[in-house]
Amino acid sequence: MRKPDVVSTILDLRSDAPSSTISVADKPLMVFFPGIDGTGMNVIKQFAPLAEKYELRCLNIPNPDRTPFSDLVDICADYLETEIAKSPKDRPIYLLGESFGGVLALAVGLNFPKRVHRLVLVNPATSYPKS
Repeated sequence: MRKPDVVSTILDLRSDAPSSTISVADKPLMVFFPGIDGTGMNVIKQFAPLAEKYELRCLNIPNPDRTPFSDLVDICADYLETEIAKSPKDRPIYLLGESFGGVLALAVGLNFPKRVHRLVLVNPATSYPKS
């Protein structure tokens, strides 16, 4: 499996927005899994409002990257496991996946059924008959 720093970095979008009354340390963690473009830039306008209520992180998959899906799941699960280890046990953790990222968020979330509080899927790109 490839190392996370070779595939991508998860952009740290932490900031205390001026209008936010919640400190970063007290915010739930939300990890955004972008669609097939891999950047999340098509929904960037939603990041500022989300960052007011969540410590927001965004997976970034560089365009030429062709890491297999199972390796992406492992990389993201390793990242999330590290974040969980650093977080208080009662800190809510949310996974937000858009399109292809919805499928990725589902796969990653299966690794942490007791720690992921919410899984938010926006137009998930599935082809399963019952989805």
